[in-house]
Amino acid sequence: MAQTMDFNNLATEMEALAANGVKNDSSRERLLKAAQHVVAELEDPRQAIERTVYATSSTESTGPAILALPNYLERNKYRLPEDVENTAFTQAHKEAPTLYSWFATRPKHLDMFHRWMVERPYRAGHWLDAFPFEKLVAKPTDTPETVIFIDVGGGRGHQCLEIRNRFPNVKGRLILEDTESVIAGAVQVPNMDVVEVDFFKEQPIKGARTYYLRSILHNWPTKHCRTILRNIKSAMAPDSFILIDDMVMPEVGADKVAVSMDIAMMMGFTSEERTEKRWAELFDSVGLKIDGIYKYDERAHSSILAVKLKE
Repeated sequence: MAQTMDFNNLATEMEALAANGVKNDSSRERLLKAAQHVVAELEDPRQAIERTVYATSSTESTGPAILALPNYLERNKYRLPEDVENTAFTQAHKEAPTLYSWFATRPKHLDMFHRWMVERPYRAGHWLDAFPFEKLVAKPTDTPETVIFIDVGGGRGHQCLEIRNRFPNVKGRLILEDTESVIAGAVQVPNMDVVEVDFFKEQPIKGARTYYLRSILHNWPTKHCRTILRNIKSAMAPDSFILIDDMVMPEVGADKVAVSMDIAMMMGFTSEERTEKRWAELFDSVGLKIDGIYKYDERAHSSILAVKLKE
């Protein structure tokens, strides 16, 4: 817990600083500690995580990519090549063929990335607050063997855990899919199977009720997204659907948080945050259609797109 802060004394010191400047190193140190106490008193847990993650990783990962972006755009004539090995990030980090390979050799940064994915500090809500999971996914006829939810590329399983915590009476099996190194750190969830899967290859589990992708497609250019979606489509039953948990950007007036994420996707993956029109075009190109959109964060435009097979 943060120490109790005397804000009146701090205000007095800050006024003196504004009038006279920093007198010596001890004065500077005192003010820095005071400012840290103020931050600790006022920020909420999400803001604390956001500050910590950015402070410890951004200067090493995205910082160099930001500096490389102007030259990268000029070199590519201000067009994105849709090549995950030709990005501003890989231009800045020449030792890594992709952003993911950079993370793979840096366990500390990879762990911070997974913690970031769990908390998502730029999002104010949770997708289960807006999406009617019990109504659209769970059915009275389900048994413990019915596969009702597959988290494709789901990290360590926190979405499956949230489903079990919110809906303890829902029957049916949950499945977490990701690469071997990621699922090695999976959390324990009742009636959840863990399966090693590369989503660029065939989806091994056929006919599941839902296939859920959280912040997956915004990390990949369109041609790669088509491959991911086609692999899932080939496994779908007529009543299956895909849940895409991503931003649905407005055509104009997007919030700066969403715009900054759009730039980050361009910088790291030559990808984008998509508008509803761009999402519809992507789905249509692989024989899918939007069945509904459920927005759960107005500021970040975070939404669930329920996607089904085209008739």
